[in-house]
Amino acid sequence: MAESELTGLDKLLDLEEEFYNQGFEQGSAENVKHNYIEGKQYGLQVGFQRYLLLGQITGLLDVLEVLDGDKKVFAKKIESVRSLLSGVKMDNDVASVADYENRFTRIKNKFRTILLLLQKQLKTGPEDTLSLTEVERVSLSIADEIKGRVEEDNVGTAESLQDQVQNW
Repeated sequence: MAESELTGLDKLLDLEEEFYNQGFEQGSAENVKHNYIEGKQYGLQVGFQRYLLLGQITGLLDVLEVLDGDKKVFAKKIESVRSLLSGVKMDNDVASVADYENRFTRIKNKFRTILLLLQKQLKTGPEDTLSLTEVERVSLSIADEIKGRVEEDNVGTAESLQDQVQNW
């Protein structure tokens, strides 16, 4: 009789171990799901911040072309920046990232010379200048205000523990 009581106790201990393992598996699955969502959010954030300034430079080049009109003072410099911009690849390959870093530095330097040339053309004082640091400051203020949201196609109506809207 003592032997049957012992096996009943072993069954209870096995049941406890089973529930522990089940809880551990559910926790691990939830962690993987949250890490995936966080990874997507981080990727969106980095991609946005990486290409925001390039987009603003492209827009400013369009404005400068209109301001230049028939004079074509900036045409050659604008074309050189546009050729560098057109070669930027938007993937995460190691070679593409290295090329991006190289091009980004060259684009900023060439754009800075265009802004200096514009300052000379307009003959404005130092308080009226549009510098690359001002463009970068606007870029950072925009990036700080944007909220990113990742929506999963396969996520049901169940609430998750992680807030999917984050300030960048």
